[in-house]
This record gives sequence, C-alpha cells and structure tokens, in this order.
Amino acid sequence: MKPGKSENLEDVERIARVAYGDRPPVTDVSADVLRRIRAEKKLIDERPLVIFAMGSLVMAMAVLAISVPTMIAMLDPLTTLFESTPLALL
Repeated sequence: MKPGKSENLEDVERIARVAYGDRPPVTDVSADVLRRIRAEKKLIDERPLVIFAMGSLVMAMAVLAISVPTMIAMLDPLTTLFESTPLALL
C-alpha cells in the first residue's frame, strides 16, 4: 500500500517537531578572545625592550669586532720586537 498524503504530511510534521527541538550547543568564546587580546598586548608592551636589546647587541658586536684584533696583537710576544725595531733604527 502506498501511504497517502496525510501520512506524508504527518511524517513531515514529525520531522519538523524533531528539528525544532534540536538546539545548537551554547559556546562561550569570550575567555579565548580575552586571552588573545592579553597576549597581543603583552607583545606590544615588550617591543621597546626588544628594540633596546637589539641595539645593545649591535653595539656589543661592534666593540667585539674592534677589540678582538687588538687583543690578539697585544697577546703576541713578538709584536713588541717587530714594532720597536723601526724605532730603534731611527
């Protein structure tokens, strides 16, 4: 037997009642949003410190580049002999 129109309509109404009672889950994303805002604010607050640290690093590298060759020359025991020889000839 084929179902009639009223039986089809009742099936559709039953499905509609089930679908109407189906509610989406309630989600609260406010804590995640606030955590991300705090993390971004922390990075922004630390930016001057990072810039200062980078400047200090550049200056330390410059001092190192100048002082290492000078230090190596001072530690060589023959440097004094070879530098004083031209002065003794004058």
